[in-house]
Amino acid sequence: LASINEAMHLAPDSANLLGLRALIQLQSGAPSAARQDLERVLLIEPTDKLARYRLAQTYSGVFTEDRFKQSIMPKEDLAKQTFMPDKVLALTSELTADGNFIAAHPGVLYLRADALHRTGKDSLAMPLLERYLAINTVDVFAWRLLGVMFSETGKPLQASYSWHRSAELSDGAARSMIKKAESLLQQGNSATAVILLRRALEMSPDNLPARQILMQQCLAGNVAAEKVLNDLAEVSSRDAAAMGAFRRDRGH
Repeated sequence: LASINEAMHLAPDSANLLGLRALIQLQSGAPSAARQDLERVLLIEPTDKLARYRLAQTYSGVFTEDRFKQSIMPKEDLAKQTFMPDKVLALTSELTADGNFIAAHPGVLYLRADALHRTGKDSLAMPLLERYLAINTVDVFAWRLLGVMFSETGKPLQASYSWHRSAELSDGAARSMIKKAESLLQQGNSATAVILLRRALEMSPDNLPARQILMQQCLAGNVAAEKVLNDLAEVSSRDAAAMGAFRRDRGH
């Protein structure tokens, strides 16, 4: 990000640099900052479809990064996160009719389906979500959302299958992320490891190994790990007591 900011001093109106910085901001959990850059991109290039997609993501409750294969809750404080489904729908209206764009960025289908669901239009959302899951069959959160919609529209059998698929995938994906996180910790890359552990808990909230590793990181003084547990608002009484003792030891 620092190198991009430096380059932008020489080319402050570069749509490519603004778009790249916005993507990094989205990935690092700063949709508000990304939004500002993407709005500038669209002033420069009004027909930039990728910028419209990314801008829609800043107004959504999820960030779907295609290469991760999983939708990701933004890491900003969710109480401060701005959910504007009407904005998402306006920005994605043309994108979901573009087969070439969908082939490159299938997450736009999930993004629009989520916004339609939030505005009470499940009958329009479900076909889009099913199209997305036909392309990306392993997105835990998408299966979970489909289960919610099937349940709310009186289709218990389909809802049961979707929930089962979500649970099955979440356990496998969480285990994979935890293994990767453990490897990263051994290499001294605790920052990326904590991000992976957060994703594991978002998919599988009761995953004990992920919690144990994060607690170990907390006790080692890793502030980011402590923030993850607090942000998810699912810290057990034992974890909370241990962190309280740790804070006292540090004199806080």
